[in-house]
Amino acid sequence: MTTAPQLLSIAGMSCAGCVRRVETALNEVPGVTSASVNFASQTAAVLGSSSLDSLLSAVAQAGYSAVLFQPESIREQEEAARSALHLAISRSGIALLGGALLMLDMHLGLLPGLERQLLWSGIGGLVLLVLLLAGGHFYVAAWTSLRHGTATMDSLISLGTGTAWLYSMLVVLMPELVPEASRHQFFEAALFVIGFVNLGKALETNARSRASVAIQKLFDLTPQYVTRLLNGAEEVVPLEIVQEGDELRVRPGEYLPVDGVVISGISSVDQSMLTGESEAVVVETGGAVCAGTLNIDSSVIVRAEAVGSETVLGGMIRLIAEAQNSKPPIADLVDRISSVFVPAVVGLALLTAALWWFFGPPPQLSFALVTAMSVLIIACPCALGLAIPMSIMVGLGRAANQGLLVRNCEVLERAANIDLLVVDKTGTLTLGEPRVTAMRGLNDES
Repeated sequence: MTTAPQLLSIAGMSCAGCVRRVETALNEVPGVTSASVNFASQTAAVLGSSSLDSLLSAVAQAGYSAVLFQPESIREQEEAARSALHLAISRSGIALLGGALLMLDMHLGLLPGLERQLLWSGIGGLVLLVLLLAGGHFYVAAWTSLRHGTATMDSLISLGTGTAWLYSMLVVLMPELVPEASRHQFFEAALFVIGFVNLGKALETNARSRASVAIQKLFDLTPQYVTRLLNGAEEVVPLEIVQEGDELRVRPGEYLPVDGVVISGISSVDQSMLTGESEAVVVETGGAVCAGTLNIDSSVIVRAEAVGSETVLGGMIRLIAEAQNSKPPIADLVDRISSVFVPAVVGLALLTAALWWFFGPPPQLSFALVTAMSVLIIACPCALGLAIPMSIMVGLGRAANQGLLVRNCEVLERAANIDLLVVDKTGTLTLGEPRVTAMRGLNDES
């Protein structure tokens, strides 16, 4: 059994139900001891002896895609987050603009009545085009989940908006099949739903990426460029191309870019980000240094022995990623609820439509359609799947900001019951950094 979990990046998850299905698929792979999926970070941590190919295959059979998690630089993550935010806002804007125009017509009567079938058929075609452009990803995901015999948030959105569009086209093309009092089009409702769901997704994506980047920025202590010694000459190169065995010069005030051994020079190094001790440690030829620590006194030459994710600092970042995927006990309850949430919502929507159809005031068909569609859309379990993961990410970020490295988020839930804290030494309570607390002028003495 492997000691370190395999981290996977999962694509295609849209709600807590997706998390449950991916976890179930991974836990059923032979050799897997445990699997935990984090909806907020879209990652999975798998512990066990199973191969990477078997894990990726299990996720694919569940209707999602996965790749081995590769840590990205903060710049890459911010650019990806900006791109995703702009795309979601663009999709939302297109749908909301179309819905607003149709809503405006309802109040001002700018368009002719529904008896103008050719015109309204064209409007229905344009609405369908906007739905596909702005919400095509919902329909593709819903179809994928349907093929795998499951239902997700995308299924609810697709059912609600698809029903609204089909009913509206039925009223336009074959009005004689619909009671006269129920002959209303719901094109604007479908557009507004797609628009607002996309807007919510944009805000969700932005919040998720900001929380993730904020955590990593706390450990972004290595320089982008370093001074490498090659054949006696110095050259400034990107840290990404540094390899084990390279010799690097680190000047006073610079952070150590790699784990390595000092081969020339003597200096003091601030290792507080690793050890919590504020007092600097003297390092000399043959001494070990770690990436992310601060060189204070003089220039030293270091031979790289570990770079990138293989450094101690890289291991700390990996621990944070693993902690995000750990789950407090309350998350298991949410997962069990979410596994039956979508089918229950569909059943509740059908029951609502039936009650309005048989017992509601006229026009029953319109009320039945609107109420059923409202249940489908409003009950989307986005918040159910996002609340706990986002709480975990924020909690881990605040803890890291205070110098606490949390390895399992279960302790965050248990920490609420702490009433006594025992500390072994004063160094863990003090900063070790002098600061000005008051100022007095010479005239104050007189």
